[in-house]
Amino acid sequence: MKSDRTGSALLLTRKEIERILSPKEVIKGVEDSYRELGLNTAIVPPRIRVDMERYNANMLVMPAYLTGMDALGTKLVTIHSENSKFNLPTVIGTIILKDPKTGVPMAILDGTYITAMRTGAAGAVAAKYLSREDSSTATIIGTGMQGRSQMTALCEVRQIKKVFAFDVDGKRCEQYVGEMRKRIDVEVVRTDSLEEAVRHSDIVVTATTSSDPIIKGDWVVDGCHITGIGSHSPDARELDENVIAKASKIVLDTWTL
Repeated sequence: MKSDRTGSALLLTRKEIERILSPKEVIKGVEDSYRELGLNTAIVPPRIRVDMERYNANMLVMPAYLTGMDALGTKLVTIHSENSKFNLPTVIGTIILKDPKTGVPMAILDGTYITAMRTGAAGAVAAKYLSREDSSTATIIGTGMQGRSQMTALCEVRQIKKVFAFDVDGKRCEQYVGEMRKRIDVEVVRTDSLEEAVRHSDIVVTATTSSDPIIKGDWVVDGCHITGIGSHSPDARELDENVIAKASKIVLDTWTL
């Protein structure tokens, strides 16, 4: 994307982004960005966090400059854990892209859908390099927006044949199953036994806001890959200590605190 340097920024709504942005493109973009991070060509300062205790929410400010791509941008994200009460996404984002040469605004994007797709793609990149190539069965824990994007992206990098879906909200889980069956050619079933689902899965994805462990190490079979994508705050915890102790490898997107 090139700026005309006149100061006229491109505005893209969520519906417009949904029409033009494919999971494969997002996965490639995330993979390329991680490569820049690994090569030290990405300048990514620690994100700024603003807590709003009265709303059980916070806002994150995340600037970055990728020197290889010559891309400069900032994402503003609000996380409201109780937004399901209002039929709204938990995570709502806005992205601003600027011309790195002049600072002229290039684009203002609805970042909610992009954030969901990006996080789903991050899970897919992890599965691409860390899960067994013959993985065919998965469990998705948490059937909100992230549960959708994680499954969509995962099916781009692995030949998934069956998905167990679990959520503490049974109605939302049923809606998820119905929607994903239409969206992706995969057998999707609701499960009420999380233990049994995990025991029979090659890949497990946790996409919750739980503060208590929801997966026990005893459930996890050898060779299983786990993407713990939901934990984003110090009090969030989806995996118990036995999962961590049992793991042969632990990989983070960044070790910087």
